[in-house]
Amino acid sequence: MALDAALLVALSTVFVSGLGMSGAVLQAFGLYAEGYYTWSPLHAAAAKALFALLLVHMAVHAGSLYNLLKRRGVAKAAAHDDGGFDDERRSV
Repeated sequence: MALDAALLVALSTVFVSGLGMSGAVLQAFGLYAEGYYTWSPLHAAAAKALFALLLVHMAVHAGSLYNLLKRRGVAKAAAHDDGGFDDERRSV
């Protein structure tokens, strides 16, 4: 729950700071955000935090994803893939 909240905050910060940094998007709506030197470092820091949090999120849920794939037989099919050849064509 805390990880998901941190991901939401980081994603929102990246989105808002990206809009603030852009010189074209806000002007299209008749708005202007000053302080490019404020938005750019904030955007970079939030993007790095978002990437790190996404890696942690994927690591936390890797076991669940593997179990789901294992139950559906996808993990077995990928582990025993013969490249699409049946037994008769393999011997040729």
